[in-house]
Amino acid sequence: MHIFLLWIIFALLVGAYASTRGRSFAGFLLLSLGLSPLVGLVVLLIVGPNTEKIEHEQIARGERRQCPYCAEMIQPAAVACRYCGRDLPVSIEFNPTPEQWDRFATALKARSKPPTS
Repeated sequence: MHIFLLWIIFALLVGAYASTRGRSFAGFLLLSLGLSPLVGLVVLLIVGPNTEKIEHEQIARGERRQCPYCAEMIQPAAVACRYCGRDLPVSIEFNPTPEQWDRFATALKARSKPPTS
């Protein structure tokens, strides 16, 4: 009984590790459950991370962006690419959260009030 429980736990861990490497959680979970968690882990280490999927997720979350000249992944606040050394075009992106809008509106209202004398 304990062996089956450990088998399932290790299979879940392999699936979770696969997910962090841009691979299918369900696919590696089923592979680990069907064959062995050790086999699932070895296969995961052999196929390696899915860098394309990881890069797309980082771009979507705003953690990284692509250099328009060399297509390498760089920090969003970078002013020069660390790989090709070229200056990056200035892009002003302002996507405020609702809390930022509220603070902005409050500050604007405070400025628009005439001074009391």
